[in-house]
Amino acid sequence: MEFRKSDRLCALELPQDERLRALAASVEAAMQSEQRTAVRQACSAFLVAASEFYGVPSPPVRVLAARPLGVREGGWVPSCLATTILKRN
Repeated sequence: MEFRKSDRLCALELPQDERLRALAASVEAAMQSEQRTAVRQACSAFLVAASEFYGVPSPPVRVLAARPLGVREGGWVPSCLATTILKRN
């Protein structure tokens, strides 16, 4: 029942301050640096802040060196419980 309720959501409330926007900018800068550790740390910080705001557990983050072959854009892997960041080549 909770899933159906959340599936009907068309918009999410955002924090009134700039915390997520600033952290998103950090993610973008980390992605441009092409340093996996920096990307993982920036994404983790963003997810911790977003999770605290929404009152949900923060997922772990995995950063891969390059997009693996055979993965479709926007695909969903039900057995994967981590957030995976795929860098573009």
